[in-house]
Amino acid sequence: MSPEHFTLGADERSDVWSLGIVLYEMLTLRRPFAGQTMDECRKLVEVNQPVAPAQQVPNVPGTLAAIFEKATRTRPEDRYATAAELALDLRRWLAFEPTTARRVWPPERFSLWARRSPGRAIASITAGLMASAAALAVIWALSARANVQTTRATAAVERAKLAEDGDRAKQREILMRDLVQLRLSTHADGWTTEADKLIAQIAPLGVDDDLRTQAASCLMGMDANWVAGFTDAPAQSVAISPDARWVLSGGPRADIPVRLLDVEINRSMASQLQEKSLVMFLADGTPVQIALPAGGAGQLPILGCAAAAFARGVENAGGLDNRRTDSALSPGGSRLAIAGRRG
Repeated sequence: MSPEHFTLGADERSDVWSLGIVLYEMLTLRRPFAGQTMDECRKLVEVNQPVAPAQQVPNVPGTLAAIFEKATRTRPEDRYATAAELALDLRRWLAFEPTTARRVWPPERFSLWARRSPGRAIASITAGLMASAAALAVIWALSARANVQTTRATAAVERAKLAEDGDRAKQREILMRDLVQLRLSTHADGWTTEADKLIAQIAPLGVDDDLRTQAASCLMGMDANWVAGFTDAPAQSVAISPDARWVLSGGPRADIPVRLLDVEINRSMASQLQEKSLVMFLADGTPVQIALPAGGAGQLPILGCAAAAFARGVENAGGLDNRRTDSALSPGGSRLAIAGRRG
């Protein structure tokens, strides 16, 4: 019986106390009050609190121990108001939800949520780790770029001073160091333009195999930026004008039109010639089409795209047909190479 049974009288909260005692016995398999007679038990109930469940059984869940402690408090107003509230807290514990028996800190609240929704928890943790990794990568990249910029600024000051002193060998050594550092560091858009500028500054100070090697390495890692393009037609043969302003595309199939793109204004135009053609630019920048025959020997007509007229002819000794997909014309225009897959 609850302590108030002997003084104030019982109510619903007395039943809550009794349920707490039942919970204690289920957790510990021991009686909370070890009196041998009714009088001894009464004295123990009125004066003492039961030994904490964790002292009886070390692995008792802390939340269940807290629910027991709240249910068996000496003052009735400090207990659960009804048995239903006690039952609700027990259901919360079974569902891995926070209870009213004790305060739940954020780490434990997250742990309970993770046990309720393991899939979402794994996804959240994974997303958090990826976001942290991305943030660290960005911080590292910004730090590396800042270090590179600081180093370049210091080197620029050194180069300026050496230029005033006329020490060409030391100036070249610093420029070569900057070039190597630029090539090996994290690349930003346009880094090859900076590399070209450094190479142009180094060359007047002396060209050797080391500079040639660094220049070739920069070409191997060259970056690219989108300038212009067209997506309204397929292409199997592409050519770029000597001044890099025009792009010509075409192909040996009837469904591939010949188009000429002005890179500066990003506008394209279609050729008036409908032949199945490979494309190229002559040495003077004239865009031309090479109309391949269906097979056999004969003259290969080279057609001027802009004038839409015959420009010149090249003899075909045989074996060149409309299955070829690439071509090249010698600078003088006297030799033509065409290649591609059979079938």
